[in-house]
Parts: sequence; structure tokens; C-alpha cells
Amino acid sequence: MKNKIDTSSLEAGKAFVYASVVPIHERGSLGDMFILVLISILPVINSGADEKCQSVLSAVSCETKYLDEVPSDLPSSITSLNLKDNFIKELTSDSFKNYRFLKDLNLEENNLISISSDAFSELNYLTKLNLRFNSHLENLTNLPASLELLDLRRCTSLFKENNSVNFSNLKSLKHLNLQDAELTKFPKLADVGGSLKILDIRYNKKLTKIDVADLAPLCKLENLYVSIFNMKSHPCDCQAVLQWIRQYDIKGSNITCGENEKTG
Repeated sequence: MKNKIDTSSLEAGKAFVYASVVPIHERGSLGDMFILVLISILPVINSGADEKCQSVLSAVSCETKYLDEVPSDLPSSITSLNLKDNFIKELTSDSFKNYRFLKDLNLEENNLISISSDAFSELNYLTKLNLRFNSHLENLTNLPASLELLDLRRCTSLFKENNSVNFSNLKSLKHLNLQDAELTKFPKLADVGGSLKILDIRYNKKLTKIDVADLAPLCKLENLYVSIFNMKSHPCDCQAVLQWIRQYDIKGSNITCGENEKTG
């Protein structure tokens, strides 16, 4: 008969040894022999989202847990939530209503298609938002004004005709990543010009032209990561862009107007 072990008093998340005493009858032996059989070492965990997610202090990671929606039963006091590599396609007004203290939110690689205009409305402390590799995401509006870092790498549908992304509310944005987003023209960033320090628009092969008028509003810009070789614009326009970059000592750019003109 198996010995039952009462696990009700064990602390959640800890491991325990579950053992069984199995009788073995051997003919011709000294009698019944008993051996202790180690069955398994099993974790004791709470029900609900805790079965899928791990937490350290105020940070929770639900990475690669096959989720199709944001868990609703995580601690309300969390400040960091990692939902990378799941199957969440939609964010609604209720998705984050229980997590108003979030500062760091990672939604990378979720096949997101739709984000409600009020999905982030309660996240007044959010400073980092990672949406990279959500290539089917169509619209992005009403982002939290508190954002300082926004990562939209490979969000290729956002910048297609009839889709939209709105940066107008991001008065505190310091770092914007638009790598490999299939940009065809320089994004409209006048509204974030007073705060943006790092702009990364590398690997946008269809982006072949930048004007000084595009860069002029970015008065706090320190690093411009861009790779445009033989920029397709009037030679004077291209030289004006190079002069602007040099004048304001912008780092990281890689633009050529011809065979011998290059910054970097």
C-alpha cells in the first residue's frame, strides 16, 4: 500500500519527496521484504496563473507559456511583466486593469493584431514597452505619456498604408526602436522632439531619403542609428543632412551621399 503524504502544510513553490513503500514477496526468502521506492520530486504550486508564471519580488515572467490572453490573477502590485513569446492576439481595456503599477511591459513575439485604444489607459507609471516582432499589429494609439522606451522592431504592418501609430502623447520618450519596420519614409516625430535621445531606424531598406526638416525637431537627439547608402535625394539635400548630423555631433549614423561622403 502506498503511504500518503499530506501536502496541505507545505509551502507553495517548494519541492517535496513523494515516496511509497511497496511490499515484495519472494519465494524461498526470509519473508516479506519491503523497499522504499522513490517515486518523484514534485513542486507544490498554487493554482491559476502561478502555474504558468514565475515571480521574483515585483517582477513576473510568463515567457513562452502558451498564453492567449493576459493573466488576470497575478499580484496587483507587480511592476514588471514579461509576456514574451505567447499567443496573445488582442489587448482590451481589461487586459491590464489589475496592474496599474507596471513600469516594464514585454509583449515581444505574440502575433498581436489589435490593441484597444484604452488598453494602456491605466498604466500611468509605464516607462518601458516592448512590442517587437509583432508584425501583424495594425494600429497603436493612446500610448502612456510616461513611456521612455518604446521598441517597435519588426512591427511591419504599423507603417503600412491605412494603418497608424501615434507618437503625439509621448512627451517623455527617450529611446525609440524602429529597426526593420519596413519604413518607406521618415516617421513623424515632431511631438517627441523635446525628449528623444536615441532613434534606431536601421535595416529599413525602403527608407532612402531623409530631410533636415525631418531631423530639425529632434533637438535632444544624441544617437541616430541609420544605414542609408547613396541616399536618394538632391545632392544638396543630402549634404545638408550630413552637415546637421556633424553640427550637433550625432552619433551612430551611416549615410552616404556619394562614394566619398559618409558619416559614422
